[in-house]
Amino acid sequence: MRLHRSPLVIALASVGLIVGAALIDLEPAPPVHEPVKLLARERSGGSFERSPFGIALHDRELPPPQGVSVPPKPSRAAEVARLWASADSRDAWHAYQLVDACVRAREVEASAAALPLGPPTAAAREAMASGWESAAQVCDDISAAQIAQRLQHLDVAAAAGVPGAAVALAAEGPFGDRDALAQRPDDPLVLAWKQRVVELMQASAKNGDKDALLALANQYRSADGLVARDPQRALAYWAAQRDIAHAAGALTSRGAGKIAAAWSEGLSEEQIAAAIADGQTLAAQTLK
Repeated sequence: MRLHRSPLVIALASVGLIVGAALIDLEPAPPVHEPVKLLARERSGGSFERSPFGIALHDRELPPPQGVSVPPKPSRAAEVARLWASADSRDAWHAYQLVDACVRAREVEASAAALPLGPPTAAAREAMASGWESAAQVCDDISAAQIAQRLQHLDVAAAAGVPGAAVALAAEGPFGDRDALAQRPDDPLVLAWKQRVVELMQASAKNGDKDALLALANQYRSADGLVARDPQRALAYWAAQRDIAHAAGALTSRGAGKIAAAWSEGLSEEQIAAAIADGQTLAAQTLK
């Protein structure tokens, strides 16, 4: 199992962190007072809240009242099998997330185990080992076959336009090989995979997929291996997600001007105007 993450994987995985925190001129809308949900739930973009695996120690369900019988929960493997048997592409996405959580939990544990023992790494090892359920708990009885098949179901979800799926497919790399873009950039199979994944991300972005909009903006801005650098197109995707977020009630931050200037860097006034117009058109199509 590879522990190395390619620049593309890191860039895509950082969409909701780096881009969201530093390059988007939005502040969250005022909180809506709704009942607190005890379990980690899926965000609209497809990523899990609180825990990188979707399940954190503090997200456990409260025990049922005494005398109330609760049917046993299906095993993790049984739940994955049930979701995969569904005709709903969203279930394929949920099944992928369950299996991917297992894969990532094992990667984290392997990374922690690979750290040298001693005081310099003690804090890092403790941080990686605490707070989350172990790989054994996250994986439960998920089989090696289900892990091997997860990309097939992710592909189904991405092709159906399930929010977040196309970006996850891009982060997995060509056919699950995260190093292929860097090691085999001219391979016809890799080139065909790139074209298809970008088309899936673009189609998902047209449907308002926030993850796809931000990932495309980031990719066209930095050219991490998926697309050629195109600052004007990057600005268009950034403007589109900004307008969509504003329409959903997000507030403009005090640093909006500086952030917009960063995305516009190196572009002429005409290019900036064209990119903003393209972004507005894309946002308007999404919001219909």
